[in-house]
Amino acid sequence: MQDNATSQLAQLTREEAVFADNIDWSALDITKEQAIDAMADKVIQQLTSINEDDRAIVAMATLCKLLVENLAFQAMLKNNLTEK
Repeated sequence: MQDNATSQLAQLTREEAVFADNIDWSALDITKEQAIDAMADKVIQQLTSINEDDRAIVAMATLCKLLVENLAFQAMLKNNLTEK
């Protein structure tokens, strides 16, 4: 069941996610597809290890953390681009 959920999550991410245009995937040691697969697996592992009653709040906390990190990352990229 976990493999199916991981596959579904990865596929939905590929279809629905809009990735930042400023990510140069060729500069990384991982492809966008590999990153999606790996992160989908981690998300499913994390959420299935938590009591069902707590999953929504943990998912929201994780999403909030990632949004904050992305905001900081985007600000750093913007600063780096404007300094050049």
